[in-house]
Amino acid sequence: MNYFIFALLTISVLSADYGGGYAGSEFRYASNARDMALAGANVADGSEGYFQFSNPAQLPQLKSLGISSSFMSLPLDRSIQTLSISKPLPPIAGIALSIYRSATSNIQGRDLMNQFTENLNVSNYMGMLSFGLAPSKKVALGLNIKTYLIQFVDDHSANGIGIDLGFRITPIDKLVFALKLENMSAEINWKVDVGDEQHQSVESFPLNLAVGCAYQFSKARVYFHQDIMNAVGGEKLFRTRMGSETDFGPINFYLGLYQNRGELTNEISNDFNFVSTGGFGLTMKNNWNIPLQLNYAFDTGRAGEGIGHMFTMNFRFNETH
Repeated sequence: MNYFIFALLTISVLSADYGGGYAGSEFRYASNARDMALAGANVADGSEGYFQFSNPAQLPQLKSLGISSSFMSLPLDRSIQTLSISKPLPPIAGIALSIYRSATSNIQGRDLMNQFTENLNVSNYMGMLSFGLAPSKKVALGLNIKTYLIQFVDDHSANGIGIDLGFRITPIDKLVFALKLENMSAEINWKVDVGDEQHQSVESFPLNLAVGCAYQFSKARVYFHQDIMNAVGGEKLFRTRMGSETDFGPINFYLGLYQNRGELTNEISNDFNFVSTGGFGLTMKNNWNIPLQLNYAFDTGRAGEGIGHMFTMNFRFNETH
């Protein structure tokens, strides 16, 4: 296992890239505060109420009906909002319905003479139906079916679909391996009005394979995650993510690192090649008998743009037995 992780880490350090500039980049941010604080490294152990975003194969772990909501404030007038409803299907399955919104406001519109015209806003939506099944205690499978809707300026719009497949295995207690194949056959169909004519074009999402593992100590958990993205045109991009979590009674503390760039890119920098994230969570069920989980996370930013903040609330109804 150590050689496997070292090999992935070596490949990633050499070849990492943003993955930005490709279709669907606005939906690759974290969906909730805990995922963000752990740098998105938890494909093997997702966050309560948001299992389907990290890996739909985790949905059979659901113990109760849950409603979760997140808000993320980013620099440059960007924001993300999510809503998730998840429900166990005893004894071996789970289902979830999610909405993800990514938006940018106060975009300064300019004409051909570079004169200001108006402030513009852009909103991108993703709806997702998810299902997970555990045929045994050690193996689980999952499926996401996603639909996209983009509202661009001047009534330009786009829509599309995509599929994720997830797999999770627990070979021994406290050790979990997982993988997720994201954006299978995912495409966005653009409709752009040019004069009296409407032009259509299709953008394909890059296919991403996420593999990772999680290990639990007495009061701590560590996470390792590797993204392998197959971009349009055959280019491959890699990114390593790492996270850790420590429990102190009702409060959990999170720390994470994700790779910012690769050494084989054209970028020249002596900066530390990882972006740091962190945060904490407060569980109110055990101490105050309130079925509410609150999480906060921060992301220090990839290019000096400033710190992003994210808040998540997860309300869980009575657990099933």
